[in-house]
Amino acid sequence: MGGCNWLVLLFTAQLVLFSCFMITFFSMETRRQEEQREMQKELHRLRTDNLAKERKLIKLAERAESWRFDRGGESEDDAGGEFNEDEWSEESDEHPPGEDGTPYGAEALAPEEEALPAEKRAGCARLKEGWWVYEVCLGQHVRQFHAADAKAAFAENMLGMAPHACGAEEAGCHCMRLREDDAALSCHKAEEEYVRGDACPDRESTRSVTVKLVCREGEEAADSVLAEGALALVSVHEPETCRYEATVEAPAGLCGAAGGGGAAGGGEAAGGSEPLPAATVEEKRQAVVEALRHSWKGYEQYAWGKDELQPVSHKGKDWVGLGLTILDSLDVLWMANLTKEFAHGVEWVRDSLNYERPKPISVFETTIRCLGGMLAAYELSGEKVLLDRSIELGEKLQKAYGAAGLPYTTLSLLTGHKTIPNWTGGSLLLAEVGTVQMEFFALAHHAGRPEFRERAQRAIDLLDSQGGGLTDGGRLWPIHIRPESGRPSGSTISWGAMGDSFYEYLLKTWLLTGKKHEQYKRMYLEAVKGMQRRLIIEEGGLTYLCEEKSGKLVRKMDHLVCFVPGTLALGAQHLPEQHDEHMALAAKLAETCHRMYTLTPTGLAPEFVKIVGGSMVAGANHNLLRPETIEAFFYLWRFTKDARYREWGWEIFSAFERHCRVPSGGYSGLKNVKLRGSAKDDTMQTFWLAESLKYFLLLFSDDSLLDLNTHVINTEAHPIKILPS
Repeated sequence: MGGCNWLVLLFTAQLVLFSCFMITFFSMETRRQEEQREMQKELHRLRTDNLAKERKLIKLAERAESWRFDRGGESEDDAGGEFNEDEWSEESDEHPPGEDGTPYGAEALAPEEEALPAEKRAGCARLKEGWWVYEVCLGQHVRQFHAADAKAAFAENMLGMAPHACGAEEAGCHCMRLREDDAALSCHKAEEEYVRGDACPDRESTRSVTVKLVCREGEEAADSVLAEGALALVSVHEPETCRYEATVEAPAGLCGAAGGGGAAGGGEAAGGSEPLPAATVEEKRQAVVEALRHSWKGYEQYAWGKDELQPVSHKGKDWVGLGLTILDSLDVLWMANLTKEFAHGVEWVRDSLNYERPKPISVFETTIRCLGGMLAAYELSGEKVLLDRSIELGEKLQKAYGAAGLPYTTLSLLTGHKTIPNWTGGSLLLAEVGTVQMEFFALAHHAGRPEFRERAQRAIDLLDSQGGGLTDGGRLWPIHIRPESGRPSGSTISWGAMGDSFYEYLLKTWLLTGKKHEQYKRMYLEAVKGMQRRLIIEEGGLTYLCEEKSGKLVRKMDHLVCFVPGTLALGAQHLPEQHDEHMALAAKLAETCHRMYTLTPTGLAPEFVKIVGGSMVAGANHNLLRPETIEAFFYLWRFTKDARYREWGWEIFSAFERHCRVPSGGYSGLKNVKLRGSAKDDTMQTFWLAESLKYFLLLFSDDSLLDLNTHVINTEAHPIKILPS
């Protein structure tokens, strides 16, 4: 009996201990869950605060990306100390100038979720899950965003973009017209993988989504058109990090179009990948001429005499005040045989062009656009007033040179006062000091004024002597240059913004001088060797030209860099020992530049891309109508006659037509190339006519339109005759 009592006591003690343990456990678990909820609240608060700060920094970074007025660049000043956010606030006067001091491209930061609500756009559906709102647009993209809150925080992740659309004749491909006025069908598989989303938190991979299309039985789509709001995003899950699954319900009529049935009206797929209309080369050339006429028409009607057209708001704007669009477009108007438009521009130069303006202008931009544009138009047409005004402008620009012999950043043509803006830390920029040689060499020849050439040459002599020694046979220059000595400063090296055209002019000035100035050839070959050894990487089947900072590779590639394939191809024709090597690299880089366009639903490239986990992702979503990729395709077509370069060029031209053309006249850049129907930035850059449309014209014209054995094209696409010895 005593043994039984002992067992009862032991059991009771164990029961008490177990009960205490369970009570303690549940108490701790409850406490842990409360702490977790508090941590989640705190995390949400911190995330909101960080997003607000991050958005401010992004704005500052975007301003820096647009440093070179509308040509792009980096803001971080590694030559002049730490970047001072307070000194360069949104209210500061020290911005690289755009309209009212706002850099071009900064508008692209505006969130798109209010501009394109799902309930007003067919083919899209949304679902709110916790902190995030998810959006699926069939055949376009999947994204998550958090709308702006009281602290103005906004977050967005692109989870994936649609692959090339399936064809209506494919089994399992469901097609329907999204809107009554759509000429093309939107086609989608029952299960489709959307890839190439934004980078994951680990920075080693990118997001992707599997979109499942489920049809609601018994609900037909009226008239084979998918009504707005007919789609429903039923669920979104993240079964593993950065891998999402989304289920979308649609009317049964959409499923009824599978397997070759389709809606009436043909089987074209919608989106950036839709088939292009059949056209001969001459028809494509005429389409480019019509785009030129349409661009000029909008400028003449709404912005005549201003620097740039704002095609959406039907007005013009100035940032230099010299009628930039006119001076930049004269030669392409002549080449396109638009004689009436050309004559109108020459009349304005004769009667209205006024250099007596106190406002500081960019010496670099004025040289390549205004001086280069008028000289090229003079050589093509023989209109002497263009040479006279070029000489007058060249004389005024001579006041920009400092004591060491380098041109300063800005100059008042009226007073001769020259400055270097604070945001560069007191340094000049490599592209600015190394991109005046072609224009002033040509001006010296036509004017019989050797001082024009001598001053421009002095800048190259300084960069050559102060640029440091060779490393493995190569040499690269940092983008910041000290004005008092010509010595490079800082550690950022780029063939993109702030460095690009310096390297371009090393080759082209050698060619312009009839290949008699060996200094330029030597420096060009040194620079290409340095680029190959330090900045080129190959990942995911693509070749990238990156940047370097503090001796480390920066894994990004500007669209501006896409001039390099064309320059390499041009140089290869005159450098037999490097021909095969340079042509092979040019073809690889051109393919990467083409991928920048096929990356997005609009078929238009972002401002720059990043390389994440071996994949290309958009780094800045806006598009400014840039020309560099078309430039590369032109040179590669001219030297190889490979038909793919014309095909790629026509794809891109068609994308500009679909997304950037403004019916009343002109073309506008886009704020977000990831979104079909994106808001426009309301700016027709002057290089749209001067460069982009000119290279399209050259791409689809006979070689006789411009002889590359007698002309060299400057960085603003103005052809200049090779100088006599």
